[in-house]
Amino acid sequence: MEELELTSDQILRQNSLPKMEQPSNSSKKPTVSIFGLFSAADKFDHLLMFLGLVGSCAHGAVFPVFFILFGNMIDSLGHLGSDTHQMSSQVSKYSLDLVYLGLGVFVAGWIGVACWMQTGERQTARLRLKYLQSVLRKDMNFFDMEARDSNILFHISSDAILVQDAIGDKTGHAVRYLSQFFIGFVVGFKSGEAAYAEAGKVADEVISQIRTVYSFVGEEKAIEDILVKRGDTNGAKAFTVIINVIFSGFALGQAAPNIAAISKGRAAAASILSMIETDSNRSTNLEDGIAMPKVSGQIEFRGVCFSYPSRNNMVFENLSFSISAGKTFAVVGPSGSGKSTVISMVQRFYEPASGKILLDGHDLKTLELKWLRQQMGLVSQEPALFAATIADNILFGKEDASMDQIFEAAKAANVHSFVIQLPEGYHTQVVESGNHSELISKGGEYASMASLQVSEHVTDASSKLSGTAGKSSFRELPSSQNEEVTTREMKSKDDDLSPANFSPNPSIWELVKLNAPEWPYAVLGSVGAMMAGMEAPLFALGITHMLTAFYSPDMSKMKKEVQLVSLIFVGAAVVTVPIYILQHYFYTLMGERLITRVRLSMFSAILCNEIGWFDLDENSTGSLTSTLAADATLVRSTLADRLSTMVQNVSLTVTAFVIGFSFSWRVSAVVIACFPLMIGAAITEQLFLKGFGGDYRSYTRANAVAREAIANIRTVASFGAEERIAHQFASELNKPNKQVLLQGHISGIGYGASQFFSLCSFALGLWYASKRSRSPQTF
Repeated sequence: MEELELTSDQILRQNSLPKMEQPSNSSKKPTVSIFGLFSAADKFDHLLMFLGLVGSCAHGAVFPVFFILFGNMIDSLGHLGSDTHQMSSQVSKYSLDLVYLGLGVFVAGWIGVACWMQTGERQTARLRLKYLQSVLRKDMNFFDMEARDSNILFHISSDAILVQDAIGDKTGHAVRYLSQFFIGFVVGFKSGEAAYAEAGKVADEVISQIRTVYSFVGEEKAIEDILVKRGDTNGAKAFTVIINVIFSGFALGQAAPNIAAISKGRAAAASILSMIETDSNRSTNLEDGIAMPKVSGQIEFRGVCFSYPSRNNMVFENLSFSISAGKTFAVVGPSGSGKSTVISMVQRFYEPASGKILLDGHDLKTLELKWLRQQMGLVSQEPALFAATIADNILFGKEDASMDQIFEAAKAANVHSFVIQLPEGYHTQVVESGNHSELISKGGEYASMASLQVSEHVTDASSKLSGTAGKSSFRELPSSQNEEVTTREMKSKDDDLSPANFSPNPSIWELVKLNAPEWPYAVLGSVGAMMAGMEAPLFALGITHMLTAFYSPDMSKMKKEVQLVSLIFVGAAVVTVPIYILQHYFYTLMGERLITRVRLSMFSAILCNEIGWFDLDENSTGSLTSTLAADATLVRSTLADRLSTMVQNVSLTVTAFVIGFSFSWRVSAVVIACFPLMIGAAITEQLFLKGFGGDYRSYTRANAVAREAIANIRTVASFGAEERIAHQFASELNKPNKQVLLQGHISGIGYGASQFFSLCSFALGLWYASKRSRSPQTF
C-alpha cells in the first residue's frame, strides 16, 4: 500500500483542490463541482473513466437500437406476411442482428461496470488516506476545539462511502440513462422527421403538377400517398418513434436518483476536501526545525504564560523553573493545577502564549518536532492499547527496536511471562483495544492480566520481605502501563456460543396467522393486485392488435381498429387508478394492523421479564424502543408488502401464459425455456440499479485504525507515530482495493453476460416464430 500513499500525496498536489460552491441558502451544505468530485484521479483513473464513459454511453444506446431492429422486424412481418419464406429469412436476419447487439451490450456492460467500480475505489482510497494524514498533522488545539464538531470518523466512513458510490456506480448509471434519453429522442425525432420529409416531397410533387393531377382526377390518390397506408410512416416506424420517446422518458426518470446520489457525493466530498485544504494552512509540520546532534536533557521554563484555547482562565502566569540533566523531578499539586500541562508543553502539544521553554538552551519552537518527541520516553496517565500485535504495540515506543529489546521492555512491565504463554506469543493479535480504564471496566482478558501483574508484584514483594532472592520491577514502571490481548479464537468461540445464534426464525405461516383477523382486507387487496398484474400482458396484446391493424389492406378498417384500441388504452389508464388504490390501500391497512398487533405483543413480552433482564447491555432502553419501532415494521414488509408483490406477479405470469399459449404453445414453450436467462438478466439489472459498489464492511478494519488513532491522538503524537498509522491505514485500504479489481470484472462480466443472454432469448423466440410461420397449420 506504499504506492497508494505516495500517489495520494502526488495526485492531490498536482490536481489543485476544487473550490467549494457556497450555496445561496446558508442552511445547505457547500459542494464541490462535478469535476471536483474526481480531483483525486491520476492518469490511470482518467483512462478508466474514459473507458467507463464509452461503455456507459454504448450501453445506453442499446435500447434505442433494439427498438429500431424490432421495428424493422415488425415491418417485415407486416409487409411480407403473404411470402412466408422471405419473411422468415428477414426475421432470421434481424434475429442475428439482435445476437450481435447482445455481444455489444456484453462488452459495454462489462467495461462500464468494471471501470467505474475500480476508479471509484482507487480515488476514494486516496481521499480517505489524505484526509487521515491531514487530521493526524493537526495540533492539539484542533482536537480540543474542533474535532468533535468536525465529526472526523463520520467523514472517513460514511462520507467516503457516499463519494465512492457517486464515483463508482452512480456516475456510470447516470451516463447510461442520460445516453439512452438523448439517443432515444434523437432516433424518435429523426424517424418522424424523415417520414414528414418524404410526405413533404409527395406534397411538393402534387402541387407542382396540380393540373395533371386534376386532369386525371388523382386527388384521392395523392391523399392516400401521404397517409400511413401508402407513405413512409408505417406501423413499424410509428412503433419505433413512440416506444423510443416513451422509454427515453423512463430513462430520464431512472437517471434522476443517480443524479441525486452524485449531488450527495459532491456534498460529502466538500467535507473531506475542506479538511485537506486546510492542511497546509493549519497543520503542524513535523519535520521543520533543527535536530540537535547531542542532548543532555536540561529543561527550563522561562516566564511561560499559557491558557487553553477552550478556557478563559490562565493556567500559567510567568512560570519559571529549571530541571538539570539526569535529575528526577516531581510536579505535585491539586487537580487542575497544570501538572499534565507541563508535560504537554514539553512535548509541544501546546505553545506558550509568552515566554520560552528551552532544551539545553534551545527554544523548543526551533527544534524539529518529530525528532524532539523521539527523544522522550513517556508513560501517560491513560496508556492506550492498539488493535495490532503485542510486538507492534511495544514498537510504538521505539519503531526500530529488536526483538531482544521488545523482550526486555515486556519484562520491565511484568508481562513477558504472560505473553509467552499465548498461542502466538508476541505475534498475538490484540482484540481488546482502548485505554487502561476502558479495558479494566470491560472485565476481559486485559483486566485478568492486570490482576496477574499485581499478583506478580505482591509475590516479588513477599520474596523481598522474607529475604529470598528476587527483584521487583513494580517501582520502575507503574501498573497503569499494563497491556493485554486476547486471541481471536477466544472471541469467535464466545460468539459461536452466544444465545443470539440459536434464536429460532418464525415461519411465514406463523406470520400469516398473526394477520388472520384482516383476511377481508387481504382478499380485497389481492383482487386489486391481480387486476394490476393483468394490465401488462393485456397492454402487450393491445399493442399487437394495433400493429396488426396498421398493416390492414382496408384503410377504413385500420382507422376504426386503431381508434378502438386507443380508446381502450385511455379507459385502461382511467381504471388503473382505482385498481392500484384498491391494492395498496387494503394491503397497507392490513400491514398497519399487523404492526400494531406485533408491537403490543412485543411490549407485553418485554414487561414480563425480570428486573435483571433490563440491566443487560443489549436490553437498554434505546435498544428495546428501537426494536419495537423497527422490527415490527420489518414484519409488515415481510408479509403485507411481499404478499402484494407476489400476488401481482403471479397474476401477471398466469395472464401472460394464457395469452401466449392461446396464440402458439410451441413458441411459448421456447420462450419459457429461456426464462432462467431472462430471470437472471432481471436480477442483475436490479443489482445494477442498486449498485455493484461491493461490501463496504471491508473498510471496517481501516476505519478501526483511524478510530483508534484519533481516540488516542496524544499517544500517537507522543511517539511520532503519525506516519506509521498512515501506512497501517493505507495497508488496510489496499485489501478492498485489490478485491474490487476482481469483483469489478466479475460483476461486469456477469452483468454483460446476463444482458447478452436476455437479447439472445428474444432473438431465439422471434427466429423460432418465423420458422413456425412457414407451416401455419402447426404454428
